[in-house]
Amino acid sequence: MWREISFYLFRLKLNFNNKRVLQASFLLQILSMFIANSSFFIIWVLFSRTLGSINGWGALQTFGMISLALLIFGICHTMFGTLGRMYEVVPNGAFDAHLTKPKSLYVRIINNEFYVSAIGDLIQGTLGLLIFIYLANLSFQSILLLFLMLPPAVLVELSITVLYDCIIFWLPQAPNLSQALFNLVMLPSTQPISLLRGAFRFIYLFILPALVISGLPIEVLAQNRWSICLLAYAIAITWFLISRWVLKISIHRYESGNSIG
Repeated sequence: MWREISFYLFRLKLNFNNKRVLQASFLLQILSMFIANSSFFIIWVLFSRTLGSINGWGALQTFGMISLALLIFGICHTMFGTLGRMYEVVPNGAFDAHLTKPKSLYVRIINNEFYVSAIGDLIQGTLGLLIFIYLANLSFQSILLLFLMLPPAVLVELSITVLYDCIIFWLPQAPNLSQALFNLVMLPSTQPISLLRGAFRFIYLFILPALVISGLPIEVLAQNRWSICLLAYAIAITWFLISRWVLKISIHRYESGNSIG
């Protein structure tokens, strides 16, 4: 395990240094994402203030949710930069290079690139979360609970992205399908969780667990229940194991079919 972690950190540093060479482009991509996200903040906060409180959720909770969504996206696409981009390497046969290297295939797949613009998401999400903590006047226990919800949120987004990346192994003629489905599934992670009730809430918590990424961590602060935190970890670990299993059988299809490359 430690060899895999060492290899992962080496690749992460190498990818970051390669992208940092072109400093002007590097900074421009980060700034562009920062500006784009700012408009997203403004739209949703104004929307929340106009409608008022919805099932206990107001503008502040919406601000915290968006901050978390950006933070998780930034973490996943800087630390695991190849996520959501398997459609670029599978159809043309470039995926063969991953199969010939003696390291963990899962680690190589998620850490083959570095997504520069995601640094903007990471920075803005971090700043937004700190502002939310200050404005919400959270206690130490609530802050601890909030940060304990981050690992399962990252793991869920990682797992969901890997799962939808696997679609390209089965449908190589539809490279944009995985991204479209991913956006559809992840949509509730950028919307107030209070809008979802009943069956929709159950679906997006257990079957397509987008709510674990940003909505549930904000909602758990109001209830201050550690059992919800444990539930989030159980969901995240389950989906991580599912993603590894699906990736394994998808790669076997790639090897045996020989029609993708």
